[in-house]
Amino acid sequence: MSVPLVIFDLDGVLIDSAEANVQAFRYGMEQVGIMVTDRDSILDLVGLPAVTMLERLGCPVAEVDSVFKDFVTPYYIQNLPTLAKAYPGARQVLEQLLESGFRIGACTSGDRVTQKAALETIGLWDLIEFMQTPDDSEFGKPDTRYLQELLDRFGAYGDVHHVEDS
Repeated sequence: MSVPLVIFDLDGVLIDSAEANVQAFRYGMEQVGIMVTDRDSILDLVGLPAVTMLERLGCPVAEVDSVFKDFVTPYYIQNLPTLAKAYPGARQVLEQLLESGFRIGACTSGDRVTQKAALETIGLWDLIEFMQTPDDSEFGKPDTRYLQELLDRFGAYGDVHHVEDS
C-alpha cells in the first residue's frame, strides 16, 4: 500500500518568519543610513525578490547586492531560529496528518541549519520526515527537479500534496 505525502514549504506556511524579516531588513537599511520604522512597509514587500524589497525601501541601487549579502542575509540566518513562531494550529495539523497515515516532508529555499533550528525552536522538527534545502541539491525552487529529489528520498509513496504560499 502506498502512503500519501504532504510536502510543506516552511517560511510563510509552517514558520511565521515575519519578525525575522522585519528585523533583518531594518538592520540592512540602517547600514546605509535609512531608518525603516513602519513594519508594514517591509511586510507588504515580503514575497518579492530581496533586491526589489531593498530598492523599494530606498536602498541605493549600487548598494543593494552588498546590503543583502553582507547584512540582511546574515542577520536573518542568525536570528530566525529565535524569532520564528509556528503558525497557530500548525502542530495540530501535522499531527492529524500523521495520525491519518500521511508522511510529511518540507521543501524550502532556506539553508538546512537555519531551518532545522527554527523548526526545533517552534516544536515541529520531530514531525518532519525529510527536508529538502539548497544544501541538498544543485537545483532550487521552483525547479521541479528540486521537489523530485525530495520525493525520491521517500521511496514508495502515493498521492502527493504540496502546500506553498507562493
